[in-house]
Amino acid sequence: MTTGTTTVCDATVPNPWTSTVGSGDGGPDDGRTVEVQSGAGVVVGNASAVSFAGVGNVLSNSGSLTATNAAAIGFNNSTGRNRVVNTGTGVIQADGTAIAATGGGALDFINAGLVTGNVVLGAGDDLLDLSGRIDGSVDQGAGNDTAILRAGGTLTGALAQGAGNDRLEVQGGVVNGATTQGAGEDTAVLSAGTLASLDQGDGVDSLQISGGSVTGTVQQGNGTDNFLMTDGTLGALLQGDNYDSFRMTGGRIIGAFEDGDYASVRSRTATTPR
Repeated sequence: MTTGTTTVCDATVPNPWTSTVGSGDGGPDDGRTVEVQSGAGVVVGNASAVSFAGVGNVLSNSGSLTATNAAAIGFNNSTGRNRVVNTGTGVIQADGTAIAATGGGALDFINAGLVTGNVVLGAGDDLLDLSGRIDGSVDQGAGNDTAILRAGGTLTGALAQGAGNDRLEVQGGVVNGATTQGAGEDTAVLSAGTLASLDQGDGVDSLQISGGSVTGTVQQGNGTDNFLMTDGTLGALLQGDNYDSFRMTGGRIIGAFEDGDYASVRSRTATTPR
């Protein structure tokens, strides 16, 4: 049911709804709110379940959004910001790409539920806040992106933040694929959780580790990089070229530590710089 700029999908007949919610590329859709309640579903074949071209739109899903031959959710905004909240009961699924955002605008995606398929975002300053599960990969595209991985969060594929001044906060959970931040002045903060690997790319990068683990190799790339470790575990650390700073007061680096130009080690668990 749609009233003004608000659409509510509930579990009453017809359920599931079989047409796209939103006008898609035929927009613009600005300032719309869509709520898919628990027990409700939108199932579409050759088009997205929800699709907007515009800014200021908010989608809250506690039910299920499914597309078989398209992205389940599609956004196209050249400026501004849209928002998707997938609650703990929410399911978003598609063959291939589950969420597709294009243009230079931004998307905030908060996921506490289940996503089956990849998440591909545009060139804006995007946000990923993950406490649920994504069976796929996430590509945040170019822009100054932020990714927050919370306790219980699982990403079975890779996380790519793209070029830009990106920020990664790992407070728990796991990323099974490679994590890359791309070129730019990137920051990563690990206090818990597990990454398979981390490549911060070229630029002035910063990495702070107070817990958790990176099972593979951390690469900071070319640039004047900073590294601080007080706890946790790394497989190996490669700081790259230029004058890098390394400080370690706790934790463990299992393999090699290379390219550290200024190193301060106050822990017996550190390896020797090469």
